[in-house]
Amino acid sequence: MGDQRLKLFLLGRLRAERAGRRLEVRGKKAEALLAYLALPPGRRHSRDHLSGLLWGGMGDAQARHNLRQTLAALRKTLGQEVIAAEGDALYLDGATVELDVVGLERAGAIEEGEIVSGELLEGLSVQEDPFDEWLGDQRARIKALACDRLGATARSRADTGAIDEAIETARRQLALDPANEAAHRLLMTLYARGGHRSAVLRQYEQCVAALERHVGVAPNPQTTRLAESVRQPPDPPDRCSIVVLPLANADGQADQEFLGIGIAEEITSALSRFGSLFVISALTAYTFRGRESDARMIGRELGVDYVVRGSSRRSGGRIRVGIHLVDARTGGDVWARTFERDMGDVFAVEDEIVTMLVSTLVNRVEAAAIERVRRKPTESLTAYDCYLRGKDHHHRWTKEDNARAIEMFERTVALDPAFSLGHAWLACALYQKTFLDPDPTLVQRCLDAVQRAYRLDDSDAEIHRMLSAFHLLWRDFDKAEFHIERAFALNPNDDKIVCQIGELETYSGRPDAGERWVRHAIRLNPLHQLPRYWLRLGQALYHQRRFAESLAMLGREAIRVPHQLTYRAAALARLGCKSDAAAAIEELRAEGAVTVQDLVRTLPFRRSVDLEDVAEALRRAGLPD
Repeated sequence: MGDQRLKLFLLGRLRAERAGRRLEVRGKKAEALLAYLALPPGRRHSRDHLSGLLWGGMGDAQARHNLRQTLAALRKTLGQEVIAAEGDALYLDGATVELDVVGLERAGAIEEGEIVSGELLEGLSVQEDPFDEWLGDQRARIKALACDRLGATARSRADTGAIDEAIETARRQLALDPANEAAHRLLMTLYARGGHRSAVLRQYEQCVAALERHVGVAPNPQTTRLAESVRQPPDPPDRCSIVVLPLANADGQADQEFLGIGIAEEITSALSRFGSLFVISALTAYTFRGRESDARMIGRELGVDYVVRGSSRRSGGRIRVGIHLVDARTGGDVWARTFERDMGDVFAVEDEIVTMLVSTLVNRVEAAAIERVRRKPTESLTAYDCYLRGKDHHHRWTKEDNARAIEMFERTVALDPAFSLGHAWLACALYQKTFLDPDPTLVQRCLDAVQRAYRLDDSDAEIHRMLSAFHLLWRDFDKAEFHIERAFALNPNDDKIVCQIGELETYSGRPDAGERWVRHAIRLNPLHQLPRYWLRLGQALYHQRRFAESLAMLGREAIRVPHQLTYRAAALARLGCKSDAAAAIEELRAEGAVTVQDLVRTLPFRRSVDLEDVAEALRRAGLPD
């Protein structure tokens, strides 16, 4: 025969079973009596105490009568042996009953799945103060016990590396007690260990809301510091810092200059994939093109430890590349080497340079990391030539150069359809054109190109960055966060990625974090003069109500784009500069913006309050709805 003991479930609504058959306990007073005797089983209670507990508003005789009737009904349903008597006292015989709550109190209960959802005796109230007070105390005790066990289990699973299982257990803990700050903090820690930065910040926001709603307090400093540690961009380096200058064109032929620039950019991008290096942007390095600057001066200007410089020469079917790694403090060479290869080996030359640089600068970079830094290059040198030429034009940020860049990238992917970065940079050039020469039909072409790039190589940081930008435009914040976090994990030193994190933070309602990330991008690329950084910094400052600072940053943009004028007009209006704000509105009208809605609908804010803030400022500036 199977186990004939009574199974009594007190977590959730009260249930009783024997041998798999449900037993019906009728009446709230019967449920209350059974539960009281069960917590804990074996404890003796006098009949006078039980009758007063559940029928305290009646006379003694009537209360005792009701107790006898309820007791008889329970024994008939559950079995005579379950509720035993000892003189005048009654108790639940623990040998005949299996309780889910007792299972919770045993070690290892979580692993056995013995905790169920729902509070103790869910929905039960008998409108008798002594019993209801007892029940409140028991519910608090069981909830605290379950939370402690779930928390301990989550930590244990995390210690063994089972992060996903630990997160699921921690979520169960919070479901029992939404205002448990330690549980929120544990879940934030687990998300951080799993690399889910945005999930950490969302959990912190949920913690703030839950504590305010349930207990009217703010999170303690430990929880806040954990959130801030994730919001903050990485501190400028205690790592080795380096800049790779464009390689000098030893040929003296202007049409070959792109080769040295392109190789330097590829080396920069490859080095940037190493989190142990702080690498200055190729765009900043580009500003030193053609300048005979001392390495010590460059080191002081950019704040770097090392400068990589050299030259390239292309003759017939061969390429010769000379590289010098210079100590920026002394100006002396740390390492120098010349590489001469057939042009068909240009990618091997780049890989060898990167490997040697990393070996010199970071003594303990393993072979697997070297392998990861290598891109998947096209087999067609002609396509590669077009790709490098396209990037060279793209960085100049003029209408004419942008058109030339698009032409080069289109030729690249026509010659080599499997070259993922060719498609990615075509999308980037098309997107750039929307700023230089707004055309809404370009969006779909951008999307087609970047999706093609993603299908070809889903591990490229630049591709994830572009996908994040498109999803932000469509206000799909979850996908935007996913792709920018993936991009940052792949290439944490890419200033474009870091700046875009700041942009997403601002549009998500966290402009203080947005400011920090954009400033970190500027540190990575201190000489960047292209539209984006000052605009993003101006937006972040504006939404912190720092209007004068915002206006100053917006004024540093080299090229005026619609969002820059929008925020300039809004900031001027907030500062009370009516005539200047009106002038900015006239410039916007000249570009086709007739109403407030023409402008704000292109700003992809998560919170309507941020969008309304800009809209109201534009109304003050004189632009109609």
